[in-house]
Amino acid sequence: MYFDFEDYHPDISPVGRAISWREGVLISIIVHLAMIIFLLLLPRLFPYDAEAARARVLAAQQRRLQDSTRFVFVQPRIDKPAPKPPPLAEPSDIDRQAQAQRRAEKPVNPLPFARGNSPERTIEDLQR
Repeated sequence: MYFDFEDYHPDISPVGRAISWREGVLISIIVHLAMIIFLLLLPRLFPYDAEAARARVLAAQQRRLQDSTRFVFVQPRIDKPAPKPPPLAEPSDIDRQAQAQRRAEKPVNPLPFARGNSPERTIEDLQR
């Protein structure tokens, strides 16, 4: 569809078909027959070697068995008591003993014994 803004109409004449419908049908039949012949001859072009395929499958299975790692959980028979720590060892969870280096003189305070710049843990006056 052309809009006639300048009174100019180009002459568009049909060129016709490149091939007739009979030639199209004939080319289609020839191409389909060629594909069928190729599919029938395909096994002869690429022969299937069953023994080589079996050898590849066997090698893959052996590789899979060698590569498979297995997680084994061995549960201990009994829970052994922790040995007594050396006298100057640092407190840890292994020895199950956590204590200060010195004992408090009056052990009424539930907090650990501390010297130096420790914050005072007292209740503030309510009048402030």
